[in-house]
Amino acid sequence: MALGLLIAAAGTDMAGRRVPNGLIVLGMITGVYLAAAGFFEGDPAKLLWRFLWPILLLYPLYLIGGIGAGDVKLMGCLSLYLPPAEILWILTGAFLLGGIAGAVSLVKAGRLSCRCKAFLAHLFHCLSVKRISAYYPEEGTKLHFAVCIFCSAVLCFMKEEIL
Repeated sequence: MALGLLIAAAGTDMAGRRVPNGLIVLGMITGVYLAAAGFFEGDPAKLLWRFLWPILLLYPLYLIGGIGAGDVKLMGCLSLYLPPAEILWILTGAFLLGGIAGAVSLVKAGRLSCRCKAFLAHLFHCLSVKRISAYYPEEGTKLHFAVCIFCSAVLCFMKEEIL
């Protein structure tokens, strides 16, 4: 089920630059149903915590514009199906893959230096006003992070041989 959720999320992210709430709700309902049917352990409080901890972890990144809300909710939904250690591996891999893909894209477009300067200027602004604010890069340069999550999950599944 987790792989199907990830395929759908990556596909909708590629097609429409977002992970729809309907997909997240479907994934949540299925996760709760599977837990109730005994496919994995979890009382309601544990299930709620499994859903919330990745959201709480990623929420600050959402607030500063570093990750989309759909990606945050996708990780929460995915955590209903997978243990916390796998979620952390998937997140780590997704950020590494996203960083590499973003850097390659900026180098190919000849924009790496310009974007680094803009980000450093934003960072220094935040330090000077002693307040963190969202960083919004120019339009058309955002990454399909659900695709990075999908690729990282596939690599983790292969590592664990649970694909």
